[in-house]
Amino acid sequence: MKNYDKNSLTGFVLMFLILLIFNFYFLPTNEEIIEQKEEIKIENNISESKPINTDKIELTSDEKEKKYGVFSNSAESEFNEYVIEN
Repeated sequence: MKNYDKNSLTGFVLMFLILLIFNFYFLPTNEEIIEQKEEIKIENNISESKPINTDKIELTSDEKEKKYGVFSNSAESEFNEYVIEN
C-alpha cells in the first residue's frame, strides 16, 4: 500500500468541491422554503373553501358528438371506483 496516493487525494478534493458547490447554488434558502410553505397553506385554504359541484350536466347525443367527437360513446360511461390491494 502506498502512504500517499496523489490521485485519491485529488478525487476526494474534487468530490468535496462538487458537494460544496451543489449545496451553495442549488439547495433552496430558508426564505424560499418559508414562501413555499405559505403558498401551500394558501392553496389548501382555497381548495377547502370551494364546494365541489356534484351535479351532472346532461348533454344530448348531438352535443356529445360535437364536443367529444369519436369519443362521445365513452362520455356516457359511469364512474366506477376500484380498489387494488396486495
